[in-house]
Amino acid sequence: MRHNWVIVGHTLAGPIALDVLIKEGGSVGPTVVFVSGIHGNELSSVRGVVEFWQELETYVADTDLCGNIVAIPFANPLALSNNVRCFKSSDTSGYEDLNRNFKEHRAESFGHQLAK
Repeated sequence: MRHNWVIVGHTLAGPIALDVLIKEGGSVGPTVVFVSGIHGNELSSVRGVVEFWQELETYVADTDLCGNIVAIPFANPLALSNNVRCFKSSDTSGYEDLNRNFKEHRAESFGHQLAK
């Protein structure tokens, strides 16, 4: 398993990084991606992905896995750290819901950049 820290933005306090977990299988196969923590006040998905990852690491050897598994358990660190659904973006006039920032041709707000 690898932990990759991906910088997705910056605040006055410093960079915002996402922990991306990667488990590479011993043979070629599909890649499955789990994303949780999109809404900062909905913690059950975070717990589910973290517990799944712990079980995966405990019981599944890399050589037994066909393909790869990627997990981003804390997809919206700004909202998670404040236990709120959305976060106030400094570059827009309101709150951003990360789950609504996947539409094409949208303004390049911080939430849209994080969603990409």
